Amino acid sequence: MLEIPSLLVEFFKNMLFDFGYFSSFMLNGGWAGIFGTVCIIYLLRIFIKDLKE
Repeated sequence: MLEIPSLLVEFFKNMLFDFGYFSSFMLNGGWAGIFGTVCIIYLLRIFIKDLKE
């Protein structure tokens, strides 16, 4: 149980870094940014689903 908060912190730190990276692509009109954002949302949904189970 104690591991979950630190895992969450790492996950969100990585997610914020990736999101900043991909959103800069989106601002440049890159398809990679749109794809990356979709991937992040998809991974986040899987992560939340795993936490609930």
